[in-house]
Amino acid sequence: MTVQINPTALRSVRQQRALAINSVAEFTKISANRISEFESGERSPTYKQVSRLAKLYGVPSYLLAIEGVPNVPPPPHDYRKPTQESAELTPQGLRTILQTERLSEFSGEMLGINPIEQLDLETPAKNAEDPISSANLLREAFDNWFKPRREKLGFAGSNVTQTISALKLFAECHGRVARTDDAPPKDYMGFYIEPEVGLPSIYINRKISSKKAQLFTLMHEYSHALMNAEGISDPFVLQNDIERRCNRFAAEFIAPEAEVRKIVEGIGRTARDDPQTLTETISRRSFLSKQASAVRAFELGFINQTSLTQMLELYRFNRREEKTEEQLEESNEFGWQHAKRIAELGHLSIYLAKVGIDKDQIDKVDVKQSISLAFPTQEKAFDLAARRIEAALSS
Repeated sequence: MTVQINPTALRSVRQQRALAINSVAEFTKISANRISEFESGERSPTYKQVSRLAKLYGVPSYLLAIEGVPNVPPPPHDYRKPTQESAELTPQGLRTILQTERLSEFSGEMLGINPIEQLDLETPAKNAEDPISSANLLREAFDNWFKPRREKLGFAGSNVTQTISALKLFAECHGRVARTDDAPPKDYMGFYIEPEVGLPSIYINRKISSKKAQLFTLMHEYSHALMNAEGISDPFVLQNDIERRCNRFAAEFIAPEAEVRKIVEGIGRTARDDPQTLTETISRRSFLSKQASAVRAFELGFINQTSLTQMLELYRFNRREEKTEEQLEESNEFGWQHAKRIAELGHLSIYLAKVGIDKDQIDKVDVKQSISLAFPTQEKAFDLAARRIEAALSS
């Protein structure tokens, strides 16, 4: 059975989301010709087809049927470009951003009802004039916070994995959502957004990234957060000054200059003169990925621009290989489904859901629908998130 829609609204919303008809067709399994007919008014869609399109566009179905055109926010800035143009995303990439916005909105609503005391340790880093000073100040604040709580927080996995988990929790305790999940790498490796309704949000794409690459992306996006610079990023596509600043911040936070110089000084002359050997040695002996190590080596004058370009191209095509190597070296850090979901959704959102249930403000069905936390996983996820949030905020 077909339903009546406003063809102009359907077309306008797709264009506002910067989605091509062919990509919408592939994602929704509705032919491009049929979508064109819907948008021109030549044919009316079925209820299921309208629902599928509305879900992708992130609007209620009824807004596609009434007079007038819904006004949806444009895609975030694309910091992979020289100027701050809006991003052109695949449907999968847009869906991930919309999912993050919904999680952010839920978390913001619950935090407004049930305020919690948040950390206030970032101000010196925010006020620093340059990214190096900012990184050093934030690392000092993070280290002073994390070291006395490390055992109580009980993060599993390698040192890199534990650092990622702790940094995400640190960001959450300053009133943000921090997510890690899969998205098409061609859309972004990470993003930072500040929705009109909800909490500021950091997202890390783990699709083909090693843990070290995820850590670098996390700190790159953390720099965006400190500057309130919304947008999508790939830390290794440097087309503007904001991305360069964010990379300098991330590199200094993860591997301070003195630490990298000490690593290089311990390398033999022959190995030091070979850009690939030098880069991979820095990566092995630090928390930097191979791509990030190449950037760091260039910034500190150990390799030239030509070598940097070659290294970035080499490692860009070998991202999956680096991730596979890492997986062979590390044990599985997520032995339980609830721990995996906390890594994907963040501690704060799950903790706030627990508080809402405990106070009879929402129920488990609301939690499943709002943040996609399945019933069998909820209780254990609630317990673990609550224990870590409470430990993180303890004096």
